[in-house]
Amino acid sequence: MKPWLLCAAALCGIGLASCSDSENPPEPPGGAASQTTKSSGENGAEQAMRGNGLLAKFANARAMSAAPPISPAKHFRLLGKINFHTKDGDIEQDAELWLAGPQRMSFQLGAPGLRNDFRLFDSKHCWLKPVGGDFQEYDPVELLTETTLRWEALRFPWGWEEQINAAELAHAENLEVTFERQTTQGPLRLETDRNGLPKRLKLAGSSLALSDWKSAEQPAHLQPHTWQWQYQAGKRTEHFTTMRGLALFQDNAFRPVTGEDLSVDRLVSALDHDPSLGDEFGVMNLTLRFLSENEHANFQGEIVRGRWWQVGEQRYFVAALEEQQPDHGWQSSSQNLWLRWSTYANTSVDSGIQSLTAVMAQTGYRATGDCWALLAPEEGHSYRRVFLMPVAKD
Repeated sequence: MKPWLLCAAALCGIGLASCSDSENPPEPPGGAASQTTKSSGENGAEQAMRGNGLLAKFANARAMSAAPPISPAKHFRLLGKINFHTKDGDIEQDAELWLAGPQRMSFQLGAPGLRNDFRLFDSKHCWLKPVGGDFQEYDPVELLTETTLRWEALRFPWGWEEQINAAELAHAENLEVTFERQTTQGPLRLETDRNGLPKRLKLAGSSLALSDWKSAEQPAHLQPHTWQWQYQAGKRTEHFTTMRGLALFQDNAFRPVTGEDLSVDRLVSALDHDPSLGDEFGVMNLTLRFLSENEHANFQGEIVRGRWWQVGEQRYFVAALEEQQPDHGWQSSSQNLWLRWSTYANTSVDSGIQSLTAVMAQTGYRATGDCWALLAPEEGHSYRRVFLMPVAKD
């Protein structure tokens, strides 16, 4: 962590779109595609069985399921204290942490009313609000590394299925392994102890050691309550007293309230393969311009770029957001307020709608119509599922 974090302590009083460019009108896809990853090698089936068994062992070690929940409600809220270890002694601060993905974190330091507020939205958008000041742009690099390490520590073995499937253990009862995978920030290394619990993670010059494992409040997954950090600027130790998963934060909790929705231009453009971005969830203002499937088939005008969406039993072709909005012959949505969930979770249209509907009561909004679900491209590679629910404030 850079020196800004210690300065923050002092301030608190302590010293659409990836689409076809064809001139012909695009045809609607036949349905949601699924992806199957096949094991290579002569013993692919045996490797998959062994890997699944090993995955279950790592998951059981933390009282977790082998697969993460398919739901927007999979964020974390942590409360506790942080000790910054300096040459002049320790500096202790209250801390509240919200985590909604590998690149999305809110970190508040200090007593209520005297807090420094760090907000990371993604790799390009980060802000700091010092005590008594206003939000100002901040370099996200250091917080990106920290956020990634936190996300991996709280979720392992989720996200490490490929590495676990390929692991070979000399002794089945000893789950002490070192895993590594590449990220946009460089190689990420994760070491487990003999019981299968993460004990150390390393990424981009930062190292995190985990201990004091006990059940979190909700759900009762085994989580580390003591986190020891080493980084270029120094060391610190975090002791969390409250750890909750299955939390749900909207995207605007991780950026200043400016009236600008940074997610609008990524409504569908996030289809590009980059699972490191994590989910996106929140309410947005948006007007959809679309053609029904029958109107699209008989349309005589110019078909702009766009994507096919499912609404109930019907399919609609929605114009890409960055295109000049078409006029003649196109319909416009009368509803402009939408709850959006964008995810890489491998879920069907029906399951995704059910998952979004299930968390509706937590948002303070109510549905005013049917959910719009982005239909999968037929390429079959990993892609984002996007769900839009028309809503109104309760």
